[in-house]
Amino acid sequence: MTAGIATIRYVKALFAAAEKAGSRAEVLTELQQLDGLLGGAPELVAALEDPRLPPAAKKKVLDAAGLESATPLLRDFVGLCLDKGRSEVVLEAAEEFQRLDREARGVVVARVQTVAPMDDAMRASVKAKLEELTAKSVELEEEVEPSLIGGLRIFIGSRMFDGSVRRRLDDLAAHLQGAR
Repeated sequence: MTAGIATIRYVKALFAAAEKAGSRAEVLTELQQLDGLLGGAPELVAALEDPRLPPAAKKKVLDAAGLESATPLLRDFVGLCLDKGRSEVVLEAAEEFQRLDREARGVVVARVQTVAPMDDAMRASVKAKLEELTAKSVELEEEVEPSLIGGLRIFIGSRMFDGSVRRRLDDLAAHLQGAR
């Protein structure tokens, strides 16, 4: 999911406040817990997205679900978002905060698609090459994609590196079509 502009702005402010308070890790953990709670309870998400429900009622629902035990910083953030009619920010905040945290630590996420699960040696090799390429620490997210036939496809941010057999066959077919 891609965060909206409002989410990016609000979460950047939360991130800066958490950094200043020295509670970045704690806020990240609480946001991930909130995200997990919302992911497992579609009725909570529906309540947050319901424009007929006033912000105070939405806050009560979240407090009953466990937000009341969160840090004051996170509670204030959620309250502000709900008061401003930005429920979507609450729903997208964990992912964006985690992205900012990784960025601050110099870590990049690479999504790697392969035909079969990678073994430890291949995983280490791919990670080392990507760290050399990006000059950053790399976290791998692995995905099995049988349509590649062989090789691998890597996504880092908006960039894609496609070393799959499928792409090579498609290139060959396009070249043969152009040769007619």
